[in-house]
Amino acid sequence: MNDSELKQAIESLAVGTDPGRVTSAVRAGIGRDAQKEQRHYTGKEFSGMKKRKWTAVLAAAALVTVLTAAVAAGPAIRNYINARALQQDSISRLEEVPDGWIGVYTIEDLDAIREDLGGNYILMQDLAFEAGDFEDGGRFAGGWTPIGTYNAPFFGIFNGNGHTIDGLVIRASADDVFDSAGSRPYAYVGLFGYAVYAEYLTVETYTQQTAVDDLDVNGDGTVDPLDQYGQPIRADGVGVHTIFDPAKELKHWGGGGIVKNLRLTGGTLAIEYAPVKTAVIDGTDEETFRSVSLWAGPVAGYADHVLGCVVEDFSVEITGTGADDTAAYAAYWEKQGFPITMEEPYRGGGLTMSIGGIAGGAYQLDSCAANTALTVRAGEAASVSRPFVGGLGGILSACVTSYFDGTISADAGDMGIAYLREDDVPRLLPAAVMDELAIRMAYLENLSHHNGVFTDKVYADDYEAKTEALRKAGVTADTLNEYLDANSPQDDGWQANKFRSFYCERTVAEVREALAKGTWQGSLGVVSLDMAQSLYTDDLSEVAFYVLDPDIKPREYRELSTIITAAFPDGDFEDFCRENHVKYGAYYVYDLRDDPECTFDGFDFDAIWDRGDGRLPVLRLFR
Repeated sequence: MNDSELKQAIESLAVGTDPGRVTSAVRAGIGRDAQKEQRHYTGKEFSGMKKRKWTAVLAAAALVTVLTAAVAAGPAIRNYINARALQQDSISRLEEVPDGWIGVYTIEDLDAIREDLGGNYILMQDLAFEAGDFEDGGRFAGGWTPIGTYNAPFFGIFNGNGHTIDGLVIRASADDVFDSAGSRPYAYVGLFGYAVYAEYLTVETYTQQTAVDDLDVNGDGTVDPLDQYGQPIRADGVGVHTIFDPAKELKHWGGGGIVKNLRLTGGTLAIEYAPVKTAVIDGTDEETFRSVSLWAGPVAGYADHVLGCVVEDFSVEITGTGADDTAAYAAYWEKQGFPITMEEPYRGGGLTMSIGGIAGGAYQLDSCAANTALTVRAGEAASVSRPFVGGLGGILSACVTSYFDGTISADAGDMGIAYLREDDVPRLLPAAVMDELAIRMAYLENLSHHNGVFTDKVYADDYEAKTEALRKAGVTADTLNEYLDANSPQDDGWQANKFRSFYCERTVAEVREALAKGTWQGSLGVVSLDMAQSLYTDDLSEVAFYVLDPDIKPREYRELSTIITAAFPDGDFEDFCRENHVKYGAYYVYDLRDDPECTFDGFDFDAIWDRGDGRLPVLRLFR
């Protein structure tokens, strides 16, 4: 598809006549750019590009009328962290379980969440564990088992409703970490392990191997055993298959993976972490190695959205083990022809350790506080090339109006508050921001780069004058192509069109109208309005906005991030987002180790936070 056909596809997307046309154009274009820039990708990466376009944006999931309700804005930010608990311009706990939600009254109720990972739960009273609960013979002997794994994530919503869970103990040995990861290279440890939206769930089945006499699976007269779903069982005895949940037909942002309004106190998270582990291949004398990355935090190992959560008097202790395995791991890869340079300690395994005082990782961490004591001793077992230890989170994409007043003692990876991802892009953009992005991107040319530095001509001749002409003409993201056709036909606006094609535009009013009719017009899909509002600091009902395609691939994230870098060469895109009410990047976030006397600029002390008689802000919901 050439540039002219791409522009036509974008225009058809904008008017809703043919939203599917843009997929092949964009993916082909990205492939074209990759070839121009002489990047080397595998055929598998290209074949993994999606073949369908996300034609959807906004959702029926838990539409709440308080999206237009109101909390007084702080100096520069309004926090909708308690969308279901705002009552008459104040924040308070809900005393009754809302329709469609499941009340959590006991520790047994909390534990039962793992039996229905897609439900919406609300905590109705404080819970307290006893020390004996985690001792031999106790209800949770050995420690709490996190809710949700990579293979079976928690994809609902947990609303702590301003209540406290006290005395939680989470312990994991090196073997526990590997067991929780299953066949995957990721382990997530916390009250919640892995909490994300979900469309398809990949699950593991451990089944007895049985021969099938009349099926020549291998084409050579031999038969691999099958599980009960008809899928071949691998040598390790694990059969993997995919189940489809018709209630979650379309993938969408914010439909789940949310933990909010919860306080954890007086707890412990203690993990022995051996990043690599020897294993004997079944039926042979050969040894191989498994490796696993670790994400850990008191509230969640990873959750898409962590909102209004507080962690007090909680200790997090990570201890590296398995030094012998680590050395053997390096020797193994050297024997395979991939020598690894040994260091003291060895850090060559390409693994991630992401540890946080609230969550190991999250897309958004908003209006949270922690005084967690973090101790990370990776030691000689640290075959981790990417260690991230943060007072609030290990790796985050957005972190606003939050603070850390605890301690960090780590032999590697102290990131302060958190490490902010550099290859992410906002999931929500108001029309005003998308319009300015389209203008800045319209006359970008070759974005080839090496080691973060552009290597070719990035900006068209007279770039500043041309972009200013677009502003004066009132050009928007949706009218850019029309303007270029009429005034600058030699310019194709490729970078702007590529970026725009990964977002879909809707308004809250459109969603409400569709809901009122009881049907979606065209191919409207799903994105929770709660999630959308949580990423915007003003009233979302008054603006048109764009939501990122939830099926975007990691490589496509990097492509879009590169375009933003070119459009904002001074690195001020984060500030531009903040000025336009978008929660992206980090601002109004404080590490009290560096600034113990800070005044907490940007905190809303009229509605969200309370200084009271103490030195530190307290969320009003927990007063």
